[in-house]
Amino acid sequence: MLEPISAGDLTTTKPSNPSQPSPLSSDFNAFLNMLTTQLKHQDPLNPVDSADYAMQLAAFSTVEQQVLLNQKMDVLQNNLHQNTLASLSNWMGKTVKLPGSFTFSGGEVTALITPPTGSEKTDFIVQDAAGAEIFRHRLGAQDQEFAWAGTTSKGAVAPFGHYNFALEGFAKDQSLGISKLASLQTIEEISQPADDILVTLGNGQTLPWKNLTGLR
Repeated sequence: MLEPISAGDLTTTKPSNPSQPSPLSSDFNAFLNMLTTQLKHQDPLNPVDSADYAMQLAAFSTVEQQVLLNQKMDVLQNNLHQNTLASLSNWMGKTVKLPGSFTFSGGEVTALITPPTGSEKTDFIVQDAAGAEIFRHRLGAQDQEFAWAGTTSKGAVAPFGHYNFALEGFAKDQSLGISKLASLQTIEEISQPADDILVTLGNGQTLPWKNLTGLR
């Protein structure tokens, strides 16, 4: 049974590199060098006013706390990123529901059949990227899965490319219209190169995980 996928199933965290100095850390070092230089070269007969010195020390303390907080946040984000990828390993090899078009790269592709209400019979249809019908097969009116062998109605092997599954329902030999179907795919790889989580399917198609609507 396919379970719906929701945004709560995953937490996307952008990876960070804690070893890389942040702009804030660079500013902190520049501030420290400036303050040290000022103290070394101050006029002994006209030293820095104590009030000004106190303000600079307060600013020094504020910048220091900001740098420490920034470093801790970098470590936290990196840990969250690693935990997210670890949790995604549970998806490997799972079957997912992919609505809309899919990439055909050979072999069988399974469609998830849900007949329109009131259908007495249905026709399973495969359309190419231009919307032209290349395959049609008569089915019953019950929910089922149908494995398309990757051929046209004439028995020829379909060229590799993008296709859509569709279903036309009939009642009393009258068409109830054509509706799009989802395909069932297998997850082969999961990656997080930037802000989004990408899923690579068994057909070689790579897409954001949010494009998937079911998992089993």
